[in-house]
Amino acid sequence: MFLKPLDSITAEDVSRLVDIGAAETVSREFKSIVPWGTQGPRKDLVTHISAIANAGGGDILFGIEENNGVAVEAVGIDVPNLDELQRGIEQSVRDGTDPSLTGLRFRAIEGFEKGPVLILRVPRTWTGPHMLTLDKDSRFYIRDTGSKHIMNTHELRMAFNRADEPAALARRYREERLTAIRNNDGA
Repeated sequence: MFLKPLDSITAEDVSRLVDIGAAETVSREFKSIVPWGTQGPRKDLVTHISAIANAGGGDILFGIEENNGVAVEAVGIDVPNLDELQRGIEQSVRDGTDPSLTGLRFRAIEGFEKGPVLILRVPRTWTGPHMLTLDKDSRFYIRDTGSKHIMNTHELRMAFNRADEPAALARRYREERLTAIRNNDGA
């Protein structure tokens, strides 16, 4: 989403998204509130997070009002205990996905009417795809432009193949190096 590290994002960067009318994408989602506190919204949030992870990672910005997927106002969120919220989200995502999705990062950007805009950075993982396992749900979700959906067979096949890429690359590198050494071409 941003072309800078999470720790470098400023209130001006967030406001710029509204100024230019930035749209939601495969890797960027806007939420005016943090859906948290009851079972339904918790499941919905974990579904959104796993869908972004399965699509390659990205950011959810809480405290950004949107209209038809376009950012219209950065108002921030009113959360009494931000640390507790972040820990709760991390635990629900870790416990509600299989394999467990870890590595979430948060950044609270101050300077907005109702409080900070909270950015949740969902990493691209090599352990996916991640299945939602909350409330007896056992489906894989993926994010596309502006929404999420249950993965179809082709999307699942592609996701499992992507998960095997690092191991295949390591095996190929090893084989190439061993061949080079046997041929006395090792440098």
